[in-house]
Amino acid sequence: MLRFSLTVLLFFFTLTAMCQKQISRQEAVNLAANNSVYSSPAQLDLQRQQQLLKGARGFDNPELEFEIDPYDPMVLGVLMPLRLPAVYGTRRGLQKERIKLSELMLRLNQFEINRLVQNTYTEVQYLSARVLLLQQQDSLYQTIKTAAQRNFQAGQINKLEELFAANEANNIRNELDRATIELSAQKRGLSYIINFDEDFLVDDFYSTATDSILITLTDTITNSIRPQILQQQVALSEQELKAERAELLPSINTGPLFGLENKAGEDKKLGWRVGLAIPLWLNQNRARINAAKTGIQIAEAQQKKELQDLNRQYTIVRSQLLKEQQSIRYFTEVANKYASEIIETALRLFQAGQANYIETVRNIITAFQTKANYLEAVKNYNQSLIELKYLTGTL
Repeated sequence: MLRFSLTVLLFFFTLTAMCQKQISRQEAVNLAANNSVYSSPAQLDLQRQQQLLKGARGFDNPELEFEIDPYDPMVLGVLMPLRLPAVYGTRRGLQKERIKLSELMLRLNQFEINRLVQNTYTEVQYLSARVLLLQQQDSLYQTIKTAAQRNFQAGQINKLEELFAANEANNIRNELDRATIELSAQKRGLSYIINFDEDFLVDDFYSTATDSILITLTDTITNSIRPQILQQQVALSEQELKAERAELLPSINTGPLFGLENKAGEDKKLGWRVGLAIPLWLNQNRARINAAKTGIQIAEAQQKKELQDLNRQYTIVRSQLLKEQQSIRYFTEVANKYASEIIETALRLFQAGQANYIETVRNIITAFQTKANYLEAVKNYNQSLIELKYLTGTL
């Protein structure tokens, strides 16, 4: 009877799965990368910085002057402020550094989207496997519950055995309902990320960890995008200091003068004006330079702090990965086999009348808990692997 129920259940889920689209992990990553909702802000910021580059070396607007003197003819002047080439060069260089930072932030955004979709995909895989395990457990427990009620009514078992079997069956049914709701929510969340409205299935949960368990780990984060961003922030602060120093250079004001009236018998003559603007307010100029120097120190201090945090995170995540790797090896080589044997033996002894309901259910609980712990280890391993790849810039 039990085998028939499990066979019918397996056939039902196989038939349902045939009506759903299978989305692999890489397909989910590609779909998320094409979802502009997550990538547009960073792309638009880069576009804005690139647009600002065109005006980084722009000249100041010319000034028009109209002079009326009772003793001289009226004069119209055009005054054009001109800075030394070094000023325009540092302004353009500063904007280029901002563009580089925006490019790195765009790459970081892509890494974070990748990490988000992969973690969510892993969660859906885990919950799918957990629901399937709970369905198997629920089918088995409901069968035991029904048999216990029938045997109690026949006077073959006591009330405690009947209550214990019913209570455990109800607990598993509750866990199944909770896991099903959580799975539905996580799949809906993943569908938002990948912008996919139809129902779908994910890859088999076990193969992910098995394929990844032989990964070669590296003790470096040099390829990570975050250290590159920190270094670029230092370079940007250094360029800001150069720009502030360049602003202290004198500027030239020059332009033609046009006479609007002339004395009788005289031709209108074109004049020319040249002026020199010299920065005299040393205190405020020095204040800006000192602030720029402090900005470099802040960027360097932040870089050291972030790099230390990155190395700390890498050490912790790598340790977690190795720990879960050991757990998976233990479950696949030892514990899962024993769990299956415990279930088979408990049912055989129960059917032979050599074990009561309480003893049988307790043994089955232990075995299924082992299988659930295995799923948890696989999930933790996959998530640690994702985080480690994110930290090392290989995700």
